[in-house]
Amino acid sequence: MQFLKIHMDNLITLIEEDVDWRISQISVIRKLIIKSDQILDKEFLIKHSVPIIYSLWEGFLKNTYEYIDSYIIRKTQINSNFFYEDLYITTYFLDKKCNFNAKRKGTVDKIMFVEKLFNTIDNPPSEKISRNEITRTTFNYDNTCKLLSVFSLPLIDPKYKDDLDEFLKYRNKLSHGDRTRFREISFDKVNDYANMIIDLMYDIQMSVEKRFLEYG
Repeated sequence: MQFLKIHMDNLITLIEEDVDWRISQISVIRKLIIKSDQILDKEFLIKHSVPIIYSLWEGFLKNTYEYIDSYIIRKTQINSNFFYEDLYITTYFLDKKCNFNAKRKGTVDKIMFVEKLFNTIDNPPSEKISRNEITRTTFNYDNTCKLLSVFSLPLIDPKYKDDLDEFLKYRNKLSHGDRTRFREISFDKVNDYANMIIDLMYDIQMSVEKRFLEYG
């Protein structure tokens, strides 16, 4: 994804358009299953719709992450004080630049860390942040909450935890070709998963708007 100079209206529009497109793709999946008149074809479509729906969910989260990141960069370029006004945003940038989780065993490593920390505080970042950490993540309930917490967005409702975790486990078995403990899945269950993902995308979309609306 290219670096985008995003302002508030842009941010919301991009996420809305992304959600709309993903819902349209889920609608296509449903129609294909319903219209299929061959039992084996229908079973195949139902089964393999799970990884497709999951890919739409994962893509939404990764795009939202990038949109917010670009928005924050844009705000920092316009007003450097924005970097310091929000503790979560300040921490986000410092963590990306300084890697708070890295092990620093020696004095030299610690000095280099402090130096980088000071440099980042004095010169807020103005370039795109790497998204390496989210490209290696699969989004069950806990990992989704971790991603949202980066920007101080409300965590998703715990009522989704069991179904979202089950959804990911089922997707992983299919995506990795695991046939040993495979169980068939009904269209009703796939429909439940799809509705859950749609609800979650809408919830996150509204959370982003509320979270950053004050900054314009």
